[in-house]
Amino acid sequence: MPVINDLGELRADLERRASAHAARARELLSGEIGNLEQQMGLLQQFRSQSYELLNQLQHEFLTIRALEWLKRRPVFDIVTEWTWHPTSTGTATEPDLLGCRGKEALISAEITTSANPDGVIDQRMKRTLHKLAGMSGERFYFVASATMAARATTKVRKAGYAISVVNLNSEVA
Repeated sequence: MPVINDLGELRADLERRASAHAARARELLSGEIGNLEQQMGLLQQFRSQSYELLNQLQHEFLTIRALEWLKRRPVFDIVTEWTWHPTSTGTATEPDLLGCRGKEALISAEITTSANPDGVIDQRMKRTLHKLAGMSGERFYFVASATMAARATTKVRKAGYAISVVNLNSEVA
């Protein structure tokens, strides 16, 4: 897992990459729309160039926001090293964000960018919370909507997990 050294630098780098992607999207979508076949072709091209990158950029952004949220808590001061998976989820034994002091894990956090806990997302949430419950340290599940927070809180309570659910979109950044 890569080490986080400078949060401001991470934010600036993400902003550069998001701006470049937005500029590319504007360029791609600025031409003549045309008929239905052309429209679908344009949308397919946009999706193929954007889908995974959009997911990764959003995940990285929410991970940075989660770290900023943690930074405002007393536990942040005892963490000596932060590592993360900026654009994807961790392995079965790694969280998206890990705060350690030496070899001791103090914070384990998972982050999701999904807005609604429907279907596959609900099942993925269940698996992620189960994975997180088995990790060391204080555990956090960061979400980006009230509906995700409510569903996660219900799952955490029913399973008896010691996991704090945090809705980053209800927090001041």
